[in-house]
Amino acid sequence: MVPCRFVVALCVVVSSACGGKVVVDDSGAGGTGGALGGGGATSTASSTNASVTSTGTGSICPSGTCVVQSGGPCEPPTGPTGNGCCGCDAQGACNAFCKCASPETPIATPDGERPIASLAPGDLVYSVDHERIAIVPIRQTHRSAVLDHRVVRVRLANGSVLEISGSHPTADGRTFDALRPGGSLDGVAILEVEEVPYRYPHTYDVLPDSDTGDYFAGGVRIGSTLEGSSMSLELH
Repeated sequence: MVPCRFVVALCVVVSSACGGKVVVDDSGAGGTGGALGGGGATSTASSTNASVTSTGTGSICPSGTCVVQSGGPCEPPTGPTGNGCCGCDAQGACNAFCKCASPETPIATPDGERPIASLAPGDLVYSVDHERIAIVPIRQTHRSAVLDHRVVRVRLANGSVLEISGSHPTADGRTFDALRPGGSLDGVAILEVEEVPYRYPHTYDVLPDSDTGDYFAGGVRIGSTLEGSSMSLELH
């Protein structure tokens, strides 16, 4: 069991066990039941080359794509290490720009919980791989610059308080801005949910080298927005 008396704000990225690179960008319901106790990206992805015209469905882009930058082409959301978008609305605009966790977010490792900002490619963390909790290396880490950012603060019954970007995925396919008091996160009851200003200049993300890309923060399993995670596969 890993202690979970921490304030948490998170996002995770998977990196390869060997030779992984730290990506730094300064630009701008049940589950495992809490089994382990408790500026934005500027890189771009290839566009679909679709012209920005009405599709007849009320959207200016084909399904699954959106305009990320004003005047830009329609393109699929590719996450924080891609075009910085994590979701499209029905009108064909990016409505979820990826941001992640605060630097002190406690991540479960074999040596106890460590702040997410201290983790590097190759460090070992707990994840879920082939339907079992496993110790795996981090494949990738990511840092995003933020300005006037807001996060969702979630207070859990296990004592953890998570402060995470609203578009960050849970492990069960939801996002943090969809969580509500009275519900649960990874089998742990949610006591309070509120949107609050973010206190730091950067958010942090990690991706474990597992088939899910999930990790444990504050004693609960959550998803990652990074390339190779279950969320990024859904985005493509």
